[in-house]
Amino acid sequence: MTLIKRHALLLLIVGFGILVSLLSTSIKTSYQVFFVAMSDDFGLSRGEFAWSGTLFMAVFGISSPIVGYIADRIGAKHTIIGGLFFSGLLFLLMALTQSFTSFLLLYGIGAAFAYTAISYVSLGVLVEEINAPKLRGLIYALVTNGAALGFVFLAPLWLYLEAFLSWRDIYLATGLVFVLPLTLLAIVVLRFSAVGQVPVADQPEPAVPERFRQRLARVFTNANFYYLSLGFLGCGVTMAFVDIHLVAQLKDMALSANFIALSLVVLGVAEFIGGIAAGLMCDRYPARLVLSGFYLLRAVAVFILFALPSQLGVLLFAAVFGLSFMGTVVGTSVVSLTIFSKEIKGFAFGFVWLFHQIGAVLATQLGANLYDLNGNYQLVLLVTGVIAMVSALLVLRIRIRVADPSRADAATSVQRA
Repeated sequence: MTLIKRHALLLLIVGFGILVSLLSTSIKTSYQVFFVAMSDDFGLSRGEFAWSGTLFMAVFGISSPIVGYIADRIGAKHTIIGGLFFSGLLFLLMALTQSFTSFLLLYGIGAAFAYTAISYVSLGVLVEEINAPKLRGLIYALVTNGAALGFVFLAPLWLYLEAFLSWRDIYLATGLVFVLPLTLLAIVVLRFSAVGQVPVADQPEPAVPERFRQRLARVFTNANFYYLSLGFLGCGVTMAFVDIHLVAQLKDMALSANFIALSLVVLGVAEFIGGIAAGLMCDRYPARLVLSGFYLLRAVAVFILFALPSQLGVLLFAAVFGLSFMGTVVGTSVVSLTIFSKEIKGFAFGFVWLFHQIGAVLATQLGANLYDLNGNYQLVLLVTGVIAMVSALLVLRIRIRVADPSRADAATSVQRA
């Protein structure tokens, strides 16, 4: 394979990864924007309707190691194609159901599995299949930064369409896009991109497949796994507030739809910038220090909104939180994909995301319950900020020891003292 063809292939895969990452956020951003409308549609309080989001967060966590295991076995490209089609089917079914119980199962279980298959875990395995360890942080940041574009483009789009269409109409149209053109595009791009066939000098021979119990042992006997995962639990807490409760809080502040859209655009642009910066820094500096810094930045953002509940405070929160949004994900991903061998990367990364979703579950449901109890999100913000600070301290405990010389270059960014 010529150098030009290799670079063209790399750009094609990264570009498609960005598109998948962008459109995958429709599962969460649409729920975020239509949270109030959907709860009213089903005649439920926010706390009652939030159980659908809570179940989604829990199943997302449980499904992460499962999807990671599947991606390790059949490849990221097949996992992503299946996830795209399944996502479209679920959007169509959710648009048609009149029962909250059905919606709870479709969104809370089905959409969670689908989202897992087309988001961070599968994309992490896709990055490994590209075989560019020295650019791991940057490539992962680029691919997953489609999520930032979701805030820039999709969230404002949902807010705009909400004035003309019901959430059911929007879900129906979104489902058709996923089931037909997007799935077909994925098959064409990924089938003919030869992912995983990019040659790498001195690439080691494939290892003998390990038994499931051996894989579990390799994950849970690694002390760094616990520091990384418990810190990522804090990421889940803070992200769940933005994913589930932020728009609801801004509406409670009587802010206009245009201003809410502007704040989400600011958050998305800052997220894109922060994600790229995180990728570059993780490729050059100790990832644990980069990761700790982004957790501290996130704590600052949350305390800003807590102390300054105004338009200025919202914009400052959006900018600062946005800078940290992908920073914690990219940093965590670089460390996780470095700690574990190629054969179990997706599986191990899935368990790291399981801890993330434990935090997300707690924040989703307890945040809604505390709102029902107090009529505001102030206490939620205070607790969230403290948890982010704890995460910053936990990841400083991470220490990497590279036993396999073939992975020394890949671990450089997290091994430096």
